[in-house]
This record gives sequence, structure tokens and C-alpha cells, in this order.
Amino acid sequence: MRNLRIGTKLTVSFGAVVLFLVGVAVFAILSLSNMNALTNKIVDDRVPKMNMASEISAAIFALRNSEAEHILSRDPAAMTAAEAAITARKAVIEKDYATLDPKVKKPRTRKALDEFKDQPPMDLVVTVCDDAAEECPYFPGARRQEHWAFPDPSAVTGSEEEQLAAFRSVRDAIVRRIETFVRQPAN
Repeated sequence: MRNLRIGTKLTVSFGAVVLFLVGVAVFAILSLSNMNALTNKIVDDRVPKMNMASEISAAIFALRNSEAEHILSRDPAAMTAAEAAITARKAVIEKDYATLDPKVKKPRTRKALDEFKDQPPMDLVVTVCDDAAEECPYFPGARRQEHWAFPDPSAVTGSEEEQLAAFRSVRDAIVRRIETFVRQPAN
């Protein structure tokens, strides 16, 4: 390169810079294409399922309110209106379940939906392992769902005493968290 003329050196350097920029541009376009595919998946697949799950949750909450109105009412007309509202809410829930059901593809979510769709609604669902926060299924009947992060004690390696200590540590942390939760005022 030392014996080349300055014009040739500049041309080679400029060519290298242009090739580098073309490579960066190709990488950027491929990255944008990947991001576009992921965004489309979120918009076309996940958002509608989450909206439907939210509608089911709201309908279940409204159903429970209608049931409470029916139980607490002494007026026959109010009881009849509450019964009509209960029937209407159940129809909405069934329709939304029927729409959501074929869209659920993940085995864990499918299992949870199948197990809990015929169960009475739950006031609170708590998941406790770190893996559950990322892959926790949706519980349609839960009025409230929380995640309490605790390390997975089964992932601990070492002696039997170290593994047992890990399980006890997590157990004690869960007990403390439950005690704290129970002492909180109800919302």
C-alpha cells in the first residue's frame, strides 16, 4: 500500500468505507424487518387475546356484582332485573371464551384456560417463581393476579443441606410475604 498513489489509496479506503456502510445498512434493514414481524405478531395475535381476556375479566366482575345485587335485593322487580343481567353476562363470557379458545396456542396457557374456564372465579391468583412471570398463563376467573418473585429453589445445586436450605429460605420468604399481604387493608 505504500507504493500506491494517493488517489488509489483514497479510492480503496473510500470503497472499504462504502462496503462497511452497505453492510450496516443491510444489517439495519434485516433488523427492522425482524422488528416489524415481531410488532405484527404482537398487534395481530397478542393484543386481541389480551383485550378479549380483559373483556372476560370485566364480564366476570360484572357477573359477580349482578349476583350480589340479586342476593341482596328484596324487591322482586330488582331480582328479576339482576337475573336478566346475570344471564346476559354469562352469555358474554361464553361468547368471549368461544372466540378466545381457538386462538390460544401455547400449551401452558391452553391447559390453564381449560382448567379454569369452568371453575368459579378466583379473587386472587399469585404466581411465585421467576419463570412464571414470563410464562404465566392467564387465569380468566381471577379478579386480581399478582406475581411475587422468588428464586426457584429446585435450581440450586450443591449438597443436600444447601438444597434444603434454599427450599427453607424460599418457604420462609413466602410466609413473610403472605403475612405482609394479609395485614394490608383490602382495596
